[in-house]
Amino acid sequence: MAENDCKHFQVNVKENFLDNYRIIDAYFSACINRDARSHITSHLRAKKHSIALELSHGTLYCNSCQDFIYDSRCREIASVNRKLEAKDEKQLMVAQKSLIDRLERTKAEHLGSSAKIKCSTRKSYQESIKQFSLRTLPSLASFHLKRFEHSSLIDKKISTFISFPVEFDMTPFMSDKNNAYGDFRYSLYAVVNHVGTIDAGHYTAYVRHHKDTWIKCDDHRYLKPSVRQ
Repeated sequence: MAENDCKHFQVNVKENFLDNYRIIDAYFSACINRDARSHITSHLRAKKHSIALELSHGTLYCNSCQDFIYDSRCREIASVNRKLEAKDEKQLMVAQKSLIDRLERTKAEHLGSSAKIKCSTRKSYQESIKQFSLRTLPSLASFHLKRFEHSSLIDKKISTFISFPVEFDMTPFMSDKNNAYGDFRYSLYAVVNHVGTIDAGHYTAYVRHHKDTWIKCDDHRYLKPSVRQ
């Protein structure tokens, strides 16, 4: 549902809804257990509240319209709570990461004496070095980063900030770095963002329109942010 299209939501907003939402969402954010959050949502629906808080980031659900509501004011309130939640989990204290940092995990690794492999030439077990590298590259490269963590205690979204270079050279990660016919350079074209939790949320995308012009796609809205954003 487009922002502000729900008439039931508009009625609630006039009745100090935003102040109440700020309190409710803070409690909701504090319930890091997935089952606890599900219980809150189920309780609100069972009580037939017209507006129910969902397992998401500033996302509400209208039981009357049977659709999600996206409101920038609620998202801003929820954003503050999620930042506090992340701080408690020490996620915001972790140094910023970049896409290059992630790719450098493919660098050469010495296996050592505890992981010897049998050499077909020498017919004996030898220490070795392994490394992941790329032989060829596609015209359009898509990098999908791990965003969710599952364990026996909790399932949660990984909120570590990852930066992307606007121009990127993949040469250091190629098997044949001296290939005269290969062009291993990429220009950032689009970034897809997920705002929310592991259970629900909202997707937005930044798409490059011209060299220095970007478009933010948010449902039916198209904005023009800067490259820095």
